Amino acid sequence: MYCQSRREEYQVVSIGNNAFNNNFFSSITLSEGLKTIGRASFMYSWKIEKLIIPKSVETIEPCAFENSSMKQLVIGEGIKTIGSCAIRNLPWLSEFYIYAPQMPEFPYDDLIDMIDESSWYRVNLFVPNDLVEEFRQCESSYINQIRDENILPISKDYESFLTSIRTMKSESYKSARFSLDGRRLTSPQKGINIIRQSDGTVRKEIVR
Repeated sequence: MYCQSRREEYQVVSIGNNAFNNNFFSSITLSEGLKTIGRASFMYSWKIEKLIIPKSVETIEPCAFENSSMKQLVIGEGIKTIGSCAIRNLPWLSEFYIYAPQMPEFPYDDLIDMIDESSWYRVNLFVPNDLVEEFRQCESSYINQIRDENILPISKDYESFLTSIRTMKSESYKSARFSLDGRRLTSPQKGINIIRQSDGTVRKEIVR
């Protein structure tokens, strides 16, 4: 007698609490259709450098990615709630994209004294044009740890952005430009400019 198992496919809509806590994944792919990323589900992701949250995700629960090594974090347009400590202590984070058309819910009271301000001053936060001023005026200590000049408008829509980073070459690209006295520049300025690359390296550029 032969038994033929029937293959069934299920849509994953939630990642459970502590599901991948203390992992060594070098790459994590989250598929569309996912709604919730559970508490501490990817806490202590020691090797991941880039993480893209699908636009279907509405809730990131507390401590979801706490103490991880990512340098680039992209949160899709469906996000409504980011729990306390969900993105706490990301010491290498340099680029943080939030595509939500409306300000997501942040746990303001829980975020006081939670962020290492020396780290967050180095983060470039990219949000839709309509939300730039709202983020700048946010009363959360979490947001205010990021300097006003580090809150920048997103120039591409979510799908275009995903396409661009999938085809991006591995070499470093210009991430930020500064003057010699540390002021962030929006365009090249005559004299010596300091260029910080996406891979963390720094070089000087002479503009004539």
